[in-house]
Amino acid sequence: LEVKSKFGSTVIGLMRTSWDDVHTKGIVAGKAIEDDVIGIDTMVEKPPRNEAPSNLAIVGRYAFDATIFDKLADIEPGAGGEIQLTDAMAACMGDEHVHGVELRARRFDAGVPEGMFGATLYQAAKDATMRRMILDFAAELARE
Repeated sequence: LEVKSKFGSTVIGLMRTSWDDVHTKGIVAGKAIEDDVIGIDTMVEKPPRNEAPSNLAIVGRYAFDATIFDKLADIEPGAGGEIQLTDAMAACMGDEHVHGVELRARRFDAGVPEGMFGATLYQAAKDATMRRMILDFAAELARE
């Protein structure tokens, strides 16, 4: 939100991903503006590895203007036969600047079973009782 306030544009949260995973994510590229902020000039949904412009992945944190809804209404189904938010954001790039902020955070991809499992364990482990239960159960499993 600070970046949106400063630059007055759509802002997208980004994190580096493995080059082996770029084909599963929305990927962006652009020029560095300041620490962890880029001006996005390229955005593509689920590119093949050899066509990915970078390994900066869109991670589902956005600060949009209302114009995104008009763009979504005009988007045809894209990758996977789905209406892709990335396509609507790319359409916004013709009308406004779009910035990305490289986030420094723990992230789990809840769209895949292992990510959802990791997020559940991570959250549960914040509670001391649950953490002890998880560790005890893991130790029990390791003994089997």
